[in-house]
Amino acid sequence: MELANLCDEIIGEIKIITETDFQKVQRPMSNYTLCEYISSMANFKRQYLGIFILEITILKGYNDDSNSISILKNIIKTINPDKLEIKTEEDERFVRRFAISKEKLFEIKTQLNENKTKNL
Repeated sequence: MELANLCDEIIGEIKIITETDFQKVQRPMSNYTLCEYISSMANFKRQYLGIFILEITILKGYNDDSNSISILKNIIKTINPDKLEIKTEEDERFVRRFAISKEKLFEIKTQLNENKTKNL
């Protein structure tokens, strides 16, 4: 945290919103939970003086449905980032399996950015 505090901008990332998927896809340190991951970002953001950017990657079948969007809105509220960046999978190896359409991404961006605007 001490080193990160020296930076002008920091990017936190959310791709996965369930504990099972977090353990499977992110493969965190042993006994590190999704809740701890989100809480760590929120705690860091509260004391950080630079710009905290939250990057949310929307993945088909993992966080692109209405329930997931609601969960993401709560995560945004908890972390309270200075900026949001919302994207879908861009790595050529995974685009076919995980990327969502441009139209759906635009719709989700609109929903999530409305939530952030209300919190500012």
